[in-house]
Amino acid sequence: MNRSADRELITKIVEEVLQRLQTEDLMEKQKPLLYIFASGAEPSALQQVTLTCRPYFEICVVKNEQSDIFQDSTAQVLFMNVDQDLIVRGALGLTDTPQSLALAKALHGNLPITMLLSKVENEVYSTKTAYKEYLLNQKIRLETFGVRITSLKDLKGELDIDAKERNPDKSLLQNKLLTENDINAANRKELRINKETIVTPLAWDAARKQGIRIMILDE
Repeated sequence: MNRSADRELITKIVEEVLQRLQTEDLMEKQKPLLYIFASGAEPSALQQVTLTCRPYFEICVVKNEQSDIFQDSTAQVLFMNVDQDLIVRGALGLTDTPQSLALAKALHGNLPITMLLSKVENEVYSTKTAYKEYLLNQKIRLETFGVRITSLKDLKGELDIDAKERNPDKSLLQNKLLTENDINAANRKELRINKETIVTPLAWDAARKQGIRIMILDE
């Protein structure tokens, strides 16, 4: 038994683990920050939204109104369980409720905003009446301000589109570390990586389960 060789192997393993942890931590910090306003949302719905957004964002759930959270100009904001009250108040520029005030601050800060309609509210726009036409106009007005109004069902697809626009060729990843989160966010059947890229065991497992092929390029 060569103890020197064993020590050298252990040292290399420890160095590789530390490098992976440092790289993964850096990647996590490079994600944009997403503030989630979950007032009135069920815990299960909040958990689902958090899991959906985590591959794309660093998550911060806002439990009370904070005036300083909008100072980060690179952050994004998501409002859950949105009803017609918030839509109308936001469209008219009213700030007399905690949520409408937070919405106004985000709009003033020119932050990307996503509003998830409540289950009841999502059905409001399915049929037409004079009153519903009025509500629809307020929704459209908010959208002209740059607000994305969608449903929990459609959220992941829209985040995938955003990610593709930021990185059109997502099949070629420049990451030095390929993680399970990268696989879950890939939304394609093939990923190309450089030979220097470290692929975590969980990433390999996720790729096999989802039928995603990982191609390692020589150059």
